[in-house]
Amino acid sequence: MAINSFLGILYLGYAKTFEAKIIVLIASFSFTFVAMIALQKHRFFQEARYEDLNWIQNELEKEVRNIRVLKITTREIFNDRENYRNVTRSFITCRRAYRWLLSIMYATMIIMFTLIVIETLQKILTS
Repeated sequence: MAINSFLGILYLGYAKTFEAKIIVLIASFSFTFVAMIALQKHRFFQEARYEDLNWIQNELEKEVRNIRVLKITTREIFNDRENYRNVTRSFITCRRAYRWLLSIMYATMIIMFTLIVIETLQKILTS
């Protein structure tokens, strides 16, 4: 996001020629695309790790049957006001940032692509 902000400032304030504007827009599009891939891979490996830990817990349950199983989810913590009195509960703390960030990246890529098309059409029409 910081790189895109910097490139946006370059595009809006300092890039005066068609070539400079296109280079800045393509760079911004590329950085957003790569960041989106990194975010999705991070989420994939996060879910894979969760599955690994869940499998380990299930295997341990099979071996040790007399131990109480402790499975706590975020929703259970949120609803358990007796045992988790000091846990902050609000609209923001219940949201998942992954979907929001991914949506913003898609929107940014669409905006960058649209600006590339607009700049190219303006160059063609003024030539």
